[in-house]
Amino acid sequence: MQGSFCFFFPGTGWFAIVASPLAASILVVGIYIIKERKVYIFHVIRLENISLKFNCIIRFALIIHIHMTNPVTVVDESDKPVSSASSSQIYSKGLLHRFASIFVIDIDSGGYRLLLQKRGIGKSHGGLFSESVSAHVRADESYLQAASRRLGEEIGVYSRPYLKEICKIHVNVCEPETEWRKNAFVTVYECFLSEKEVMKQLDINPSEVLNVYFLPLDKVIKFFSASPGFFVPCFRYTLDAYLEYAGYKTCAIKDQFLADN
Repeated sequence: MQGSFCFFFPGTGWFAIVASPLAASILVVGIYIIKERKVYIFHVIRLENISLKFNCIIRFALIIHIHMTNPVTVVDESDKPVSSASSSQIYSKGLLHRFASIFVIDIDSGGYRLLLQKRGIGKSHGGLFSESVSAHVRADESYLQAASRRLGEEIGVYSRPYLKEICKIHVNVCEPETEWRKNAFVTVYECFLSEKEVMKQLDINPSEVLNVYFLPLDKVIKFFSASPGFFVPCFRYTLDAYLEYAGYKTCAIKDQFLADN
């Protein structure tokens, strides 16, 4: 190991970065104090470009810091804020919270093509597919502000494109084997961006996203219907809400999707 960096976040913990230029690999070691317990985080980054390595280090450290210092809005049954909590508390206790779901749609190539995201390995449900971008709503922001923020943080779209609110749904889904439960008011947004526009701005955050794919909406429906286990648990609800809005209600593929799910 031939080099190291250290990041310190007051009140949360620190990150040590040890790099080996010859092996083109980076070991990220983080120690945080959570509820008086030390939490050790190890992450290996292997990239060929040195500048990309440093960019990835900074992002990984900042994302952990953000998750540790920005509480999520907890609401009552009328969606009025009542308190705040960490994301881990939100899911372990099934607290009712606010969430934003963004469907980035390309219509310039003919038909509707959805930007499908494959989640980063280090995240919950890592490696699974989801809508284009999703966001916890922090205690100091609105649904729309959270959606706009995450477009930039996840895929590098900071141009603030128009986000059309299409609906708000209540999602309550759990995984008994892991005690994970998502209990949220989810506001679903539609964002029209051509593939060319997205690719011009695209800057995938490796700590959040593995990759993104533009797929025709019909193929997304078929993919999900055939392999729902490849998607995050909440996708069936946000996809169904978007399909209802987009006019797929009478489509044979949509009918099959509803029958299967």
